[in-house]
Amino acid sequence: MANANSVYFGGVHPLRTVETRLGYRLRGTPNHMVLTLTPEGEPAWKELRLLQEGDYVALGRGIHTWPAQDVALSLWQATPYGNERQHPHFPTQVTPALARFIGLWVGDGHYYINEPSYQYELGWTQQEPERREQYIRLLEELFGVQARVVQPEGHSVQVLVGCKALVQWLREVVGLKGGACDKAIPSCILRSSREAVRACLEGLWETDGTIRENGSNWAMFATCSETLARQVHTLLLAFGIVSSLKRTVHDWEVRVYGHNVNLLVELLPALQQRFTVGAEKVAVPLPNVDVIPFLKPRLRAIYQRAANREALKKRYSGNLHDSKKNNVSYRLLENFLQDVQTSDAESLKWIAELRHLLQQHHVWLPVRRIEAEDNARVFDVSVAGTHAYWANGFISHNCFNFDGELNIANRGLVEFIEVLKLDVAFLYDLLGASQEHKIKPKKFAQTDIDEVILGHTNEPEYRRLQNNEFMEALRDRTVKIDVPYVTRLKDEVKIYEKDFNP
Repeated sequence: MANANSVYFGGVHPLRTVETRLGYRLRGTPNHMVLTLTPEGEPAWKELRLLQEGDYVALGRGIHTWPAQDVALSLWQATPYGNERQHPHFPTQVTPALARFIGLWVGDGHYYINEPSYQYELGWTQQEPERREQYIRLLEELFGVQARVVQPEGHSVQVLVGCKALVQWLREVVGLKGGACDKAIPSCILRSSREAVRACLEGLWETDGTIRENGSNWAMFATCSETLARQVHTLLLAFGIVSSLKRTVHDWEVRVYGHNVNLLVELLPALQQRFTVGAEKVAVPLPNVDVIPFLKPRLRAIYQRAANREALKKRYSGNLHDSKKNNVSYRLLENFLQDVQTSDAESLKWIAELRHLLQQHHVWLPVRRIEAEDNARVFDVSVAGTHAYWANGFISHNCFNFDGELNIANRGLVEFIEVLKLDVAFLYDLLGASQEHKIKPKKFAQTDIDEVILGHTNEPEYRRLQNNEFMEALRDRTVKIDVPYVTRLKDEVKIYEKDFNP
């Protein structure tokens, strides 16, 4: 993946929501393209409108282009109040320490606001003394405020700060919401550096996360906020950790299993003390996640043509011919490609393609549900070079299916056949060419143009253009030239005689 070099506003369009097994979700326009795997085992870009339930789509394990700098925070001046004892100072930029504090507060924090009595209180609930000390220390370092610790009868221990300025700053500048079901990671964190996002996740997981200690690798983050659960689910994938998202009767749960728990603890070292000890520290990848579908027919074909088929037979024949196991694990694919020997040209081509799939190491998941949604404002990004990007985990591509012709201008003239059947967006690009002498089709290279544009069409299409009130600019810059048709056979014969006889 690479950095995006520009963002486009695409107007208002109907949307589709695609959800995979494990709960990953993407919303996009019907022509938005995602990477899929065909039943023949070949990667292919496919529009959302063409996706069907059961299709396999690719999700990327981790992103490699985080922001280089943390987000600057807006300057904010508190309205003074006569008898306030706390006079906080506020950070001017997101830092890992602030991100960690936000993660801790989003997990177990709350506001108490009573404007008539001028009560503004920042609260945080926590039973563990070490975490309370950490939170209080962050309050002092980040804001210069003093907290008090109380334990109401029948309730958990709370850390409280009575300070209107701090409450308002967290709400208005940072964007922290108070209701448990409305909790979310604020955008200033999501737009910051990798370390800031990691620190926020660590704070969240320390409050609402658990790691089972019964001898199995299993970790869970629970919240009643769907937005927060989906954010954590997607951010874990951004760090290369595959998890599942489930809706239960009481909350939303992000669950991590197997080797991904090891990766989680590596990412969030604060969880190390609660990590399962013993052999589970070297847990193997999950058999239902670290796999690629549809590859067995191709692997069997390579196996049949291999020069060392007998040597491969003992290790691979049973698995490759097991009809109950349709998928191939990444580990088996890696070992097979290392062991197979062949000089067959087609097999070598397949092996090169399989090595590329192995190197990408995508998560291939079946589409579980597709839903049509109402119109909404949409945006698109441009990524130089690859034109591919990571969208909620889905490997996406800002390209389009080109089913027309590329035209080469000849001596100042460029010609389009059936010009009014072109995409409307492309017609507007031709309009821009007539005004600015540049043509920049969406998701296509900008080209300087200083030509006369000729377009062929028929009478019904032209009348439709004249009656389209939304195409006024194109109508005003169009000059109609009637071209008569040859209707008599003898005239047609004369044309051919002139063209082909000396």
